[in-house]
Amino acid sequence: MGLIDAVTRTSFEERDGGWIFYPYGVLSRGFVLANGQKHVQLRRFVKRHLLIGGAALLLPSVTVGPAFVLLTVPPVLLWYALAVHRLTRGLPLVQERLALRDNIRAHARRFTLSDLWTLEITFLLFVAAGLGMLVVRPENWLAGVASIVVFAAWALAVGLMIGAKP
Repeated sequence: MGLIDAVTRTSFEERDGGWIFYPYGVLSRGFVLANGQKHVQLRRFVKRHLLIGGAALLLPSVTVGPAFVLLTVPPVLLWYALAVHRLTRGLPLVQERLALRDNIRAHARRFTLSDLWTLEITFLLFVAAGLGMLVVRPENWLAGVASIVVFAAWALAVGLMIGAKP
């Protein structure tokens, strides 16, 4: 489970002997976690969300079809947002947001270089699959374009992390 743990760690930053939880990364301010128990609780939730949410998105996509993902994304995001709201109620917010450059460096530190290259190659293969879908099955153009856009964005992000590795 090394990869899931690494992705989970990207939501947290250790600062001044405590932890800050950034539920939406650079898109939100972080919550100061007053104790280790809250940190463990939120870490378990994020990990559980990644596993269940990933399965909820991947399984219907493979079994029913890629278009079904459009129906599963809103409930998965709603579950995350409502749970984050409940779990962070009353926690103080930090004033500054994560800087994108710092976030990329932090993500790069949490993954091994081999993990990053594995992700990069995988995402690029999905981009190629999307291109192949456009050529072989043009009637599934929406799934092909979605695959290209989503996985190219992830490939770019991982490429930036590879470049940020010392």
